[in-house]
Amino acid sequence: MTIGEVSAQEKACDFVREFADDRYSSRLLRFFRTHPYVRFSWLAILHAESMDGCKSFLEKALRRLVDQGIVKECVENGFPLYSLTEDETLCSRVMELANLDWSEWRVVANTDSLSGESLHR
Repeated sequence: MTIGEVSAQEKACDFVREFADDRYSSRLLRFFRTHPYVRFSWLAILHAESMDGCKSFLEKALRRLVDQGIVKECVENGFPLYSLTEDETLCSRVMELANLDWSEWRVVANTDSLSGESLHR
C-alpha cells in the first residue's frame, strides 16, 4: 500500500467518523454513494434500507445529513426528495468511501463514539 493510498483511506475514515458516526448515517452515506445522481423520496430510502423498527433513527440520521449539507433536500410537487450534495468537495469525500474495504469499515465501526455499538450490525 502506498502513502497516497493510506492518506486517502485515512481521509475517508475521518470523514465517516465526522459525518457517519452511527450506523444509520453510515448506511445512508453508503446508499447515496451508490446512487450519487438520483433523487429519492423518504419512502424509497426507507424501503431500500429496510431496517426493521428503525424508521425514527433512520429519519433522524437523514435529517442530520441534510443539516450537514451532505444530502440535499428539494421539494417537488409538494414532496421532499433527497440526493447526494452537489458540493464537489463533500461529494468527492463520500465517493472516496468506495475505496474502503470491509476491514477498514470495521475499524471505523468499532470507534463509534455516540452509541457505543457497532455501526454495521
